[in-house]
Amino acid sequence: MVILAALVIRRKSELWQDQWPYRLFVLGIGTRVCIIGLKYVLNAITGTGLAIFGDSAMHLHQAEVVDRVLAGMLFLHQRATVPLIYGDYGYSITHWFYGSIYRLFGWSQFLLLIINALAGCLAALLIYLITLRICKHKPSASLAMGLTLFFPSLIMWSVELLKEPIIQLYTALLIYWFICTAEKRKWQYLLPLAVLCYPLGHLRKFTHLLMFAVLGLSSVLVIPKRIRTSALILLVLTAAVAIKLGPSGISVQWQSAQDKIIGSQIGFITTGGSWYKFIPQRFTVKNRSPRMTPVECTISYAKAVGYYLMTPFPFKVTSFNKLPALPQMIIWYFLVIFCLLPGSLYLLRYHFRSSVILMVYLAVFTSAQALFTGNEGTAFRQRDVLTIFYFIPMSIGFFNLRGWLSLRLESMRHRAFPQTEDSD
Repeated sequence: MVILAALVIRRKSELWQDQWPYRLFVLGIGTRVCIIGLKYVLNAITGTGLAIFGDSAMHLHQAEVVDRVLAGMLFLHQRATVPLIYGDYGYSITHWFYGSIYRLFGWSQFLLLIINALAGCLAALLIYLITLRICKHKPSASLAMGLTLFFPSLIMWSVELLKEPIIQLYTALLIYWFICTAEKRKWQYLLPLAVLCYPLGHLRKFTHLLMFAVLGLSSVLVIPKRIRTSALILLVLTAAVAIKLGPSGISVQWQSAQDKIIGSQIGFITTGGSWYKFIPQRFTVKNRSPRMTPVECTISYAKAVGYYLMTPFPFKVTSFNKLPALPQMIIWYFLVIFCLLPGSLYLLRYHFRSSVILMVYLAVFTSAQALFTGNEGTAFRQRDVLTIFYFIPMSIGFFNLRGWLSLRLESMRHRAFPQTEDSD
């Protein structure tokens, strides 16, 4: 699979007249295979296993259980022995996929890690294609792909058996499909696209509902020929929902949302670890009322998004485990502060219809995950599912920033050293 993917990408790179996708892919998959091979050698010497993270070890175990189920050695009704019932921790359609790989090709943890690494690299290729589709700028597309392949934390998730690379690949495929559908204006493809959102809920809870919302909102913004028409449709839909719920219904939904967010925050606090709190200080484990005011809600939302995007903070490194994240976070801060806003504004102004699903996806998922996260490690890992999509506006913003700086420097040079005409 890896060799076939490399050969196909090489041929496609020749058609695109850009060798960077092929070079980056080979270097990215080679880096991951070397790391996995080193882990495999260390496992053979020490016998400690290939998993560094607990979730990775759990996924490897679940895949082995699925293999035994498919072989007829276990049965699903043995709940205590087979933790694959929906709702149990760790249940995922990926376990059945990995277990099927075991059944077809033999038991090998190395094989599953290679598949996960390949998924991460193919997600990077889709990031290249999405960027190229949106802005038609190959350097920006190559930079976004390079960041996806070589960002340290993204390498870390892909050389472990974690769900992040699979979620990234699947989400990137859905977004790329929507962009192609919008460009060709073949709206009949939106129905199968919506159906394909459902498996996301098996990879991470409730994400399929968020993806449905992203597709619906993006469709309303893209299908009409004028933005004014889209705004009018959204206004009418909002008014219809408000009338349907009524003042009491809106109040109930608002209070229910607050209770869930506060409950999530309290849950992270009580479980310990590197937790953070963005709700008002008056909310504690024993005190959850009165309700937040609109001003407090606005401040809490801003703090939640800020924590979610910026954690872990480099100036608060308090343990050796957080030290490797320090150089990565410095680069991430530079991209967020200097490149994200220029790139986003450029896309919304010049490539609105092509980039609208990307911007809506980032806004919806960032808001939802930020409001229901209160642990640095959880935020750091779950944010990386979105990180590869943030790289698209960041890469475009980087080249815009570089162009602006070059013009400013050229202008300053001309003012400092004005050209004079040669005298006869």
